[in-house]
Amino acid sequence: MQTSRRGCQGSTILAAEPSSRTRRPHSGRPKPSQASKTQVPTFLPCAQGRTTATNTPTVSVPWSTLEQQRAPPDAAVTWDTIHVGHMPLVGFEPVAAMLPDRLTGLVQLHTFLALGSSQHPHDQCMVLDFLPERPTDPSTALALASGGSTPGQFRVRRLKGWIQGGSIRTRLVLKLGRALSDREALEAVDRFNSRWDSRLRLLHNDCRHYTAALLTSLSGEQFCIDDL
Repeated sequence: MQTSRRGCQGSTILAAEPSSRTRRPHSGRPKPSQASKTQVPTFLPCAQGRTTATNTPTVSVPWSTLEQQRAPPDAAVTWDTIHVGHMPLVGFEPVAAMLPDRLTGLVQLHTFLALGSSQHPHDQCMVLDFLPERPTDPSTALALASGGSTPGQFRVRRLKGWIQGGSIRTRLVLKLGRALSDREALEAVDRFNSRWDSRLRLLHNDCRHYTAALLTSLSGEQFCIDDL
């Protein structure tokens, strides 16, 4: 018969109950158990309202499902293309994976912005979006469904390669007349995020409103949610 006790990092360790039979002592040392390795998502330095590193796996979704690593900062990187993308809401990736291709558009409800380079379009990208702090928490869904608001987070991620996936689609919106350096792009996004309301509310201040306003700020042209 076995009982369980709680070990480090929340793992459950099974331990056998004492037996009435006499056992021979072991001469060798027991092998230390290896703690399970938990991948901790990493984020760029945060500004007001931006998320910091966390050990909650759902925070990095849907990017973690792409198995792409964040590229290190590179002073030589420039961004001159702006793209708008759509993907499933956090937590709905398994549902999207089970749907046929013609129906994936029904669950691509999360809108984001991606910066790219026309000279090296497949090397890396910077992905910018706005979503609830706890996107899979039932209380978040209840607050939003009832017309209320919930704390939001601004995510800024630099990825190796172009963001891709079976349930993700992106399209080129425009090419900038002058390319932004990596530092210029980050500073521009930081300034924008510091002024944006971090309380997310459906139909009033959600990922679509954020993406359209950020697109307007970076491009100098006027965009609305219908343009996304």
